[in-house]
Amino acid sequence: MIKLFKIFVAFLVLTLIVVGIYWLIIHPKSYSYDTAVGNGDVVMGAGGKANIEKFHSFIKNVQNKQTDKIRITAYSKEGNPTIFDLDFDGKIIKCTTDNTRDLYGRELSKRYGEYTKIIKNDINDYSLVDETGKYKNQWIFQE
Repeated sequence: MIKLFKIFVAFLVLTLIVVGIYWLIIHPKSYSYDTAVGNGDVVMGAGGKANIEKFHSFIKNVQNKQTDKIRITAYSKEGNPTIFDLDFDGKIIKCTTDNTRDLYGRELSKRYGEYTKIIKNDINDYSLVDETGKYKNQWIFQE
């Protein structure tokens, strides 16, 4: 009976540790669609698109050389976010890409790049382009 009680207590302690790790490490990295929309992000994913007018305003500001910044959050089909923070200083678009919340991502990382323009292709994909050649083109949004 005492041995069974010890096994039960050990199981209970292990369960609490696993739950604690989830809430302290994994859960804070989640970023739901509703949270992104509520924060004013330009959002696209299974829930649809939101705050697209902010994206179009950002493009106009880049064309007019006016400083601006936005956050774009793109959700995978599994519902995992990739976040693009864009900061335009009047000359350069600085982009930080964060896919560390994508549970199925190949390379979980935060990347930085500096770009000179935004292009749109014939299937309405938008990408950042660095005309100096230092950074690869970075996809950011699809309309």
